[in-house]
Amino acid sequence: MTTKSQENGPRLTHAVAAADAGSRLDQFLNRKHPEISVRRWRGVLERVRVDDRPASKGMKLTAGSRVTLPARLPTELLPGPAAADDSVSLEIIHEDRELVALFKPAGVHCHPQHRDETGTIANALVRRYPEMARFGFDPLQPGLLNRLDHETSGVLLAARSEATWNQARNWFAGGRVHKVYLGIVHGHVRSRRMVELPLIHQPGDPRRMTTTIPAGYDGRVLPAKTVIEPLKTRRHDSQLVRLTMRTGVMHQLRVHLACAGHPLVGDRLYGRPETAVIDRLLGRLFLHSHMIRLPDGRTFTAEPDWDWGGERG
Repeated sequence: MTTKSQENGPRLTHAVAAADAGSRLDQFLNRKHPEISVRRWRGVLERVRVDDRPASKGMKLTAGSRVTLPARLPTELLPGPAAADDSVSLEIIHEDRELVALFKPAGVHCHPQHRDETGTIANALVRRYPEMARFGFDPLQPGLLNRLDHETSGVLLAARSEATWNQARNWFAGGRVHKVYLGIVHGHVRSRRMVELPLIHQPGDPRRMTTTIPAGYDGRVLPAKTVIEPLKTRRHDSQLVRLTMRTGVMHQLRVHLACAGHPLVGDRLYGRPETAVIDRLLGRLFLHSHMIRLPDGRTFTAEPDWDWGGERG
């Protein structure tokens, strides 16, 4: 329902049904407007009111409450499209009529956060392959099939048609894509091990993921499984490891390695206090997407752009 307010202009009102009682406000708004992510709603809650009172982060709703917001706000929050821009050079590993595999260097974002941002891989992809603008996770992530953290390097895949994107994303979602990473960790991993710990977005800090699930948590719990294998050791108490992702959750490898007692070298978000100085001085995260193999056998690999000596473990 849309109403008129002289102070704020037209406003949109949502009534809270009994089925929504106890929901967080940002999650409730996401259900009402699924084209806008929970994260985007969380960033504008100061413009939302509940029962004519200012909303707050983490607010939970009660049945019968009325949530109001500027009527134009959902349209303002719609993302994209990503602007075409060639300020980032694409290092192509493989290219055909269906797929593009490329090397993403550390320190470059995969995609922009808003339509005016440039200098990302996605901007360069739209410049070179305009057809990608028609499909993807959302208009700011045209064609992309996987995503890497800003500090992570390695293989990135993009589709050149919507049919290819849909098929490949079904493979990814079904766990049929084999993904292998290389990383340098603190300490020495003695033997192959599997870490299987679910992850959630850390309450109060959406930049971080955590395996600690508070009592009464009603958000999404994401299953996550990682295989860790030692490859090389080095005298400076660090080790090269192979990491196989059985799932694909934000910061999964970083959190699982930290939980295993071997955080990634250069990880200033999940690292240990005793290595914080080293991690900061190195200036980058030593994590690399080494190989992606699709169910049809197509395999794409890229070697790390960091030089790390060592001896076989």
